[in-house]
Amino acid sequence: MKLNWKVLAVIALIVLASTWAVSSVMPQSYNGANLSVGVGSGIVTITNPSSEMIPVQLTGTGTRTFAVTSNVEGVGGSSVRQGNSSVQIFDFVAPPGQTELSVARGASVKFVSATDARLEVNVQPLSEGEARTTLLVTAIIVIGGLYYLSRSVEHRWVKTLLRRETPVPLVVAPVAAPAEAEANRGRDGRMYSNYGSKE
Repeated sequence: MKLNWKVLAVIALIVLASTWAVSSVMPQSYNGANLSVGVGSGIVTITNPSSEMIPVQLTGTGTRTFAVTSNVEGVGGSSVRQGNSSVQIFDFVAPPGQTELSVARGASVKFVSATDARLEVNVQPLSEGEARTTLLVTAIIVIGGLYYLSRSVEHRWVKTLLRRETPVPLVVAPVAAPAEAEANRGRDGRMYSNYGSKE
């Protein structure tokens, strides 16, 4: 059997696109001290189980600053460029309990906790709009790939699903008259025809 490299390439593309979409959209959870976690341009939920404020950072690269908004009053703003470098930093302290941060316009943004205090961090790496775009692009790739695979086998599976079974006609065999009845048929006729004659 000859391998069809185009078909194998399409299958590999479908698998890679699906894996990329799942890894991009699914949230990631981290727990521990001295964390360095990629954030992207999504939402970060920080849980501080202690009763103390813990200093943390968001760091990024590039000349463009990134913006941070939060559900905690007083936490938010823009990153600050460090001198002539391309490093952007946003410093803040995580209060006890849960803090949610949203990052916009970020490039390679990371959450950094350079202390021995343990934190729980949940990262949604893409914003809602980016996640929707990612899923749409993946759906187009998967549907297009499946259509190509179906066309490569001349859509035989579709024809199989649409094929309907032809009903088998019911054949009834003719029933032969009993031999005795056939033998008496002529005699009964003669008997009735002679009835009432003068002879």
